[in-house]
Amino acid sequence: MTYLAQNPTSLSNTPIQGIGPIGLQNKLTAEVFTVFPNVISLIIGFLTAAAFLWFLLQLFLGAISWISSGGDVKSVEQARSRIMNAIIGLVLVLAALIFFSVIGTVIGIDILNLNAILIKLTP
Repeated sequence: MTYLAQNPTSLSNTPIQGIGPIGLQNKLTAEVFTVFPNVISLIIGFLTAAAFLWFLLQLFLGAISWISSGGDVKSVEQARSRIMNAIIGLVLVLAALIFFSVIGTVIGIDILNLNAILIKLTP
């Protein structure tokens, strides 16, 4: 019974595997500490890229609205507001990245690099 508790794959010849791209393969613990940070980094990178693309789209639509306003004060003000909101949003995203980077440097943990954090936690 002790052998079964220590060797979870003893009931079959195949290692434990999860479902999907996060599914764990041969080295259960090692894979967790490499897959999870990679997924988190991928999500952060994707959201940052999506925020930048959203900024470009809003900037472009604001510029088109401004050009096609025909001198109407209300339309120009709406276009200006859209452009300013896009710039403020981009600044907030960049400020958040800088904030987490600075906080991580101050406390000695690289928050944006979870792989290094998790490897330090392993025995």
